[in-house]
Amino acid sequence: MPADQRRALRLFVARRYTAGACIRQIAGELGRSYGLVHQLLQEAQVVRRSRTGRYDLDRACAPPEPTL
Repeated sequence: MPADQRRALRLFVARRYTAGACIRQIAGELGRSYGLVHQLLQEAQVVRRSRTGRYDLDRACAPPEPTL
């Protein structure tokens, strides 16, 4: 991937993550791997949120339940 493209992707990933999206969600949106998104966050020096357990992470990544 060219450096300017990687820089733009790194900025996008950092903004989405700091806005509350989880790594799996960002990876799905981009069609990229979890590992790449994680690496881009490290390169951007984004402080990652603490893990709360697999179940909680899945719930955090899921879209909100519709209200009736």
